[in-house]
Amino acid sequence: LLGDWYQHAKYATVFLAGYLLGREPVFWERVVALRRTTLWLALAAVGWYLGLRILGQVLPADSQLRQWPEPFWDLQGRASQSLYVWTALLAILGWGKVFLDRPFRWLPYCTEAIYPWYMLHQSLIIVLLFWLKPLQLGPWMEPALLLAGTVGGCLLIHELLIRR
Repeated sequence: LLGDWYQHAKYATVFLAGYLLGREPVFWERVVALRRTTLWLALAAVGWYLGLRILGQVLPADSQLRQWPEPFWDLQGRASQSLYVWTALLAILGWGKVFLDRPFRWLPYCTEAIYPWYMLHQSLIIVLLFWLKPLQLGPWMEPALLLAGTVGGCLLIHELLIRR
């Protein structure tokens, strides 16, 4: 809570921007207009980050690049991650606005359920992992059961307890 100011600054800005801009029509017009650009920038940021990771694995120990100071490489990693967070978020919002901004039959239910599900999902994940981890079900079955259990648990608790 107190020792990770970098993460707090990074995600607090996303939260604050969403709070301030979420109801601004001009913001949404720009997000929609820039959705292709932000998608490409997000992909470039992922490439930049993965390129750095691969470079760290394949560079010989005596490479000239390995002589560059560690803060330079740290800055590259953090910059690529921050660029990715912002551009991916903007791309998701832009494409979501284009494809999902219309009335759906299930939208009122989801609007009602979003906060309870948000509060429940992490606790359910922890409980399910506590039960699933010792079973060593592998890299496909364990995540599938975790996802199904989390969604199913949120649905059941919301329907049977919270809505009542």
